[in-house]
Amino acid sequence: MSRARPHTVVVWSQTPVTGRAYRLVRFGRDTPGVRVHAAGLGWIEPLPPPSTRLTTLAAATTACLQGRAPC
Repeated sequence: MSRARPHTVVVWSQTPVTGRAYRLVRFGRDTPGVRVHAAGLGWIEPLPPPSTRLTTLAAATTACLQGRAPC
């Protein structure tokens, strides 16, 4: 993360075991300025703002590409 410096990160959770909202809170706190999206069907708790829930890989890809500078 510190080397790549992404503007957007998608955190995928496949099962409820990994879909805990506190992980997004901690990730957002540790990486200020990075947009965090929750993706996958495993998220079982309400997501902390400003996180958004993405349910498909296509939606996750679109979220990552938004805001990128043209090549």
